[in-house]
Amino acid sequence: MATQTTVPNPLSETGPVSSSKAAQSTVYDRGANTRSRQHGFRVVPMPAGSSNLDFDDAFDIWIANRTVTSAGDRFSSARYISERTEWDYRQYARALSKMFGKVPLCGIGVGELREYHRARAFCDGSWHRQAGANRIRKEVGMLVRIMCSAGVWTEELEMLFEPLQHEDSDIERPLAPDEQRHFLAVAASKPEWSLVLHYTIAALQTCMSTNELRTLRLGDISLEQRTVTVRIEGAKNKFRRRTRAFSLKIYS
Repeated sequence: MATQTTVPNPLSETGPVSSSKAAQSTVYDRGANTRSRQHGFRVVPMPAGSSNLDFDDAFDIWIANRTVTSAGDRFSSARYISERTEWDYRQYARALSKMFGKVPLCGIGVGELREYHRARAFCDGSWHRQAGANRIRKEVGMLVRIMCSAGVWTEELEMLFEPLQHEDSDIERPLAPDEQRHFLAVAASKPEWSLVLHYTIAALQTCMSTNELRTLRLGDISLEQRTVTVRIEGAKNKFRRRTRAFSLKIYS
């Protein structure tokens, strides 16, 4: 009958490490790497004792390890993750903090994660609205990454934890033509809504995304060719520069 070996967290060890402890650390690291491959992310180790940190403090350390901090007033474009990814992570942390903010990482288990699934899905807490399955998966997925980095995501948690099923899309269906006409008529009914009206017309005519429209500048528009050039910083594919055609309705 195989014996079960308890593997200590190498991040909590201080001082010289013996050969036996080093071997155990290697076993643990392999397990962590296996879990990271299963979840599709890289484990970034956190300082010793991180397992006793509450979630808010642990997130601050974890996100600092994922970003390049500035030195004084100097600026650099070097990044481990994009600005949008960092923004998303901080939004996930805000949602997680409402339940786990002051909870130590070592105190978060399968039961707590399942309760978060339920409470977040039904807005049973201090959240402003319900969240879909895909959003909850992203939030809990980031928490799992932090727990892996702190060395508290164990093989037992990996075996017992069950994530929510992925939904094909959390995006609601687009407006029907009649609904579009009604929306535009309402937006045109008041002068103070003119920005919303023109923004919506541009989106409908060019099929540009929100990020693409937000980075749009006057120099990107060619009235002669009736095209709009999508800026790289707003494009989904950073390696492709594309143009979108539009009709006279946009500026008529």
